[in-house]
Amino acid sequence: MSKNKYVRKSRMSEDEFKKLVNLFALDMDAASIAEALGFSRNTVNAYLHRIRRRIAEHSMQFSLELQTLGERFFVLRQAGRRHEPAGPVVIYGAIQRNRTIYVDVHAERLREALDTIFSGRMYVEGTLDPMTGERFSTYVDLDFGEEGVFEPKQGFVVQRHSPAEELPRFLLFTRSRIHRLRGIRAEVFPLHLKETEFRFNFSGVSIYSMLMRLFTERRLE
Repeated sequence: MSKNKYVRKSRMSEDEFKKLVNLFALDMDAASIAEALGFSRNTVNAYLHRIRRRIAEHSMQFSLELQTLGERFFVLRQAGRRHEPAGPVVIYGAIQRNRTIYVDVHAERLREALDTIFSGRMYVEGTLDPMTGERFSTYVDLDFGEEGVFEPKQGFVVQRHSPAEELPRFLLFTRSRIHRLRGIRAEVFPLHLKETEFRFNFSGVSIYSMLMRLFTERRLE
């Protein structure tokens, strides 16, 4: 068994693992990574699953800080055609003042959450200003396009450069990534959502460097 200071019980050498992380950081799929490195797809998938679990752990640590940073809370509900009654909450989260987004999936509605992202139609409700209690509610149709994704209801208007503008961008980014994973199992959707959150929040930053820092702080289990 090769020695690897970044991974416990690793069958990959450090150099091989670094190459895998680099390709993952480039958002390559498991089949392409396996072909590039000469490993089986099952082996690559096992490592990617471990990486995604570490990303989720990192996200959960950061999310604990949200309670003190003046965040905007929101929930996503299922929606069918326009003006249909909103369905149950499937995803919930918060937006920090620095536009960092944290999201999680309702544990009992994984399939509904996945279907909602695939469809692109949902109701978004949330708190715009925690201090004043100002709230918003809007219907989102991601097929409508990035411009005008938020349609005001009850007099709410998203101000230009508001942190609330990050939410439709995040939803579009999430849907684009999830659409590449046709056939994804509902039970692994939360890990892919956390990966998407991680990539969105650290856009413009080296994902590879961020990941290697996490593995340096604590070896991948």
